[in-house]
Amino acid sequence: MELPAPASVSREKWNFSEEAAVSSHKLNDYEAFARDCVNLANQANTTALRQRLLDMARDWMRASMEEQDTSASVRRQKGKYQPLAKAVAMDAEG
Repeated sequence: MELPAPASVSREKWNFSEEAAVSSHKLNDYEAFARDCVNLANQANTTALRQRLLDMARDWMRASMEEQDTSASVRRQKGKYQPLAKAVAMDAEG
């Protein structure tokens, strides 16, 4: 079974309505890949292979944590700008 290599987490701006679904999907994938690596490491027949798989599991968990940090940052930014967006909309109406 070949697992994809962890991709660097993009810090680009996302559409806020799509961000939560995309982030949740990525987190589930990253954590599943990490679990797969640990399970495979437990079955490894060489120390080198076991170590490589555990390193990959750490990389996947790191990617998951970075994704969580990015998602939290986006949610904070969204909350910060909602009052401003409301004020602009009210000004445009009035």
